[in-house]
Amino acid sequence: MISLLGDNVTPAILALAVIDAGWASSGIGLVLSAAMVPKIAMFAFGGLLGDVRDRRTIMAAASVLAGAAQALTVVCFALHLPLWTVVAAQAGYGVATAFLRPAASAYLPAVVSQGALARANGLLGSASGLTAVGGPAVGALLVLFVSPVVGLAVDALSFLFSAALLFGLPASRGPASTKRTWSMITEGVRELLSRRWLAVETVASCLMLLLVTSPFFVLGPQLAERMSGATAWPLALAAFGVGQIGGSVLGGWGRIDRPMLLAGAGVALLSLPPVVLVLGLGLSALVMAQVGVGVALGFYNVVMTTAIQRDVPGSVLSRVVSVNYLASFGLAPLGYLLAPVAAGWLGERPAMAGATVGALAVSALLLSARPIRQYTVGRVAA
Repeated sequence: MISLLGDNVTPAILALAVIDAGWASSGIGLVLSAAMVPKIAMFAFGGLLGDVRDRRTIMAAASVLAGAAQALTVVCFALHLPLWTVVAAQAGYGVATAFLRPAASAYLPAVVSQGALARANGLLGSASGLTAVGGPAVGALLVLFVSPVVGLAVDALSFLFSAALLFGLPASRGPASTKRTWSMITEGVRELLSRRWLAVETVASCLMLLLVTSPFFVLGPQLAERMSGATAWPLALAAFGVGQIGGSVLGGWGRIDRPMLLAGAGVALLSLPPVVLVLGLGLSALVMAQVGVGVALGFYNVVMTTAIQRDVPGSVLSRVVSVNYLASFGLAPLGYLLAPVAAGWLGERPAMAGATVGALAVSALLLSARPIRQYTVGRVAA
């Protein structure tokens, strides 16, 4: 939770630091892509290690690397170094998270019973939401009274502190294997594709990140700042965290017969914040829209994560998670790079309006898929 607090400062602060450096939306796109491309490239190997090595050690080592990368980013901004140095530092951060996320996802089912998985994921989602409230709130204070770069320093320290705390947790090592590397990776791909509901979810996540998340995070900070001032973007992210807490609690403890159906419908709420920014409806409307998005994605993440952990054998879980992440994030860098291009060609507001259309399209895709509609608690549709 400590690293989450620092990490949830970062989206708001990193965007504002890039703007303060004079690199505008094109710079934001490059910096976000810099973290995403190596993450995508290394996800498969991160999942492989998570299935055959001690996951606790992997998480600790990756946290140290992530903290070092964020500390280097601080140095780059503080010394007013060229944009490419920030890009290089964020690439290191991307490599670290490629090993951290698959190991973390497979660690939980190894130490928590099947019956408690949904509640455990709900607790993690609530903790993430709580830090998403606190992180941007800290970010807003730093913008007002100190410097955006200090927020990145908070993130770096939080990762290093978390690495130390991880060694107090029990070890969790995957089974040894004599298979070749490529054979083990392709096994993860086959396991994912054999579950049609998971294949549909992976495609939907890919489109969501490309069409909705990318333009929102690249173009959103400047549109929000022009609409309601420098603290609007951190406050919008904090509002998301408030909603995420509620959505995670609902996903972990709610008794809903067809949770994936509700999760797919909730994705449509992602269309609201872009509408607010396009029409300039003000900070109050943006905050309310972001609370709705937080509820939707908090619920969605708990439902989908729990389903994966229950349906996929522990011996291949890290690899399946890494393949899911790789495919989901695969086109996100393209979205980060194309968003400022579209804004330059069409204008920022028309480009942002495309995110609204994208969110509605992804929701329709999920709702039209039979495996998603037929999923019920206790039974995963094929």
